[in-house]
Amino acid sequence: MSGSSAYCTVCGSPLSGGARFCSRCGTEVGSPGTSGLPSGPPPLNWATAGYLGTSSSPHPRDLERTETGLLVAVIGFALLWIPYVSAVGAILEFVGLVMLWLGRRAFGRPHDNSVTAGGVLIVLAFLIVLVGSISLVYGVATAAAVSTLPGEGGVLTADLEAYFLLALVSGAMTACGYLFLPYALADGTSRLLLWGGMVGTIAIATFSYLYFWPQIASAIVAATSSSTLQTGPVTALEGRAALVGSVNVVPDLMFLVAYYRTRERLIAGVYPGSPTGAPSRPYGRGA
Repeated sequence: MSGSSAYCTVCGSPLSGGARFCSRCGTEVGSPGTSGLPSGPPPLNWATAGYLGTSSSPHPRDLERTETGLLVAVIGFALLWIPYVSAVGAILEFVGLVMLWLGRRAFGRPHDNSVTAGGVLIVLAFLIVLVGSISLVYGVATAAAVSTLPGEGGVLTADLEAYFLLALVSGAMTACGYLFLPYALADGTSRLLLWGGMVGTIAIATFSYLYFWPQIASAIVAATSSSTLQTGPVTALEGRAALVGSVNVVPDLMFLVAYYRTRERLIAGVYPGSPTGAPSRPYGRGA
């Protein structure tokens, strides 16, 4: 058997002339699937092609988890900007994060690191807004217990401003997390969409804070300036706040399309480090 005309079907390494075993994986020459191989380039090796840092191909379970996580995230982004069901979208985003985390080792260290960074950012963002919410509720309850209504607005605005700042930081961290999760798997267009979604989310949140917070503070002071709570000043802001909030559909759609495109690439068998065109999926999985 000539070393220039035969290759190991297990790992794709060239077989030296007269060798009884493959020098890379140890497969016996002449065993089923090793002898009588045609001339030509070796079959694609998923490890050496840049998919993994190990000698094994991506496991189908991890591939399935990644694809499922991306799909759940797509559904979540479709719901995030819709009033009354945005909480469901946030839950689906968390489920998608869990699935991506479980399958993060399927495509090598870059994707593993990217998913880890995104997951840590999103979890920290959730903890920040949770602590801020608890602090806000405690501050408002304390103020209501020890003070009368007139003049209480100053205390409320201080607590609310701290909460809004924490929410702004938390939103920025979450947007960065959404950018990182699929970044290593995305193509150039999808990466541009991910960057657009992140920048758009942060820009809208920053504008909302700078534009609405002075009005909210004034409305709270006006609502608590007398012994009777006046809800009119606060209610007047609701329509404008809802209008600005609806603009979030733009970055949400950017994230949605980027995640969808990335999932379609995986289904087609295009992975990081793959040659031009879509290679066949490992373990015989079809597209």
